[in-house]
Amino acid sequence: MLVILTALACGVAGCARVAEKFEPPARFELPELPSDSCNSAGFRGFVGQSSAALGTVFIPEPYRVLEEGAPVTQDYNPIRLNFDLATDGTVVRVWCG
Repeated sequence: MLVILTALACGVAGCARVAEKFEPPARFELPELPSDSCNSAGFRGFVGQSSAALGTVFIPEPYRVLEEGAPVTQDYNPIRLNFDLATDGTVVRVWCG
């Protein structure tokens, strides 16, 4: 009787469905942002002007004004507008990041 049950169990196991081959999910790709993702070109007219001129216009968030020599976080945000200032407060660069 034990031999018959063992043979029956092996036969049923042989009919079991074999799992399909595992396929990992497709890799998620971030969309490519335009090279001027923060509209820095619209603010490049401030280069050479005093930082006080920045207070006369609306600047959309997020943005930051970076004084020369001041500590700056290294996090990258492609939509953040950055204004680099010289030691005398003149805007020397406008960029995204």
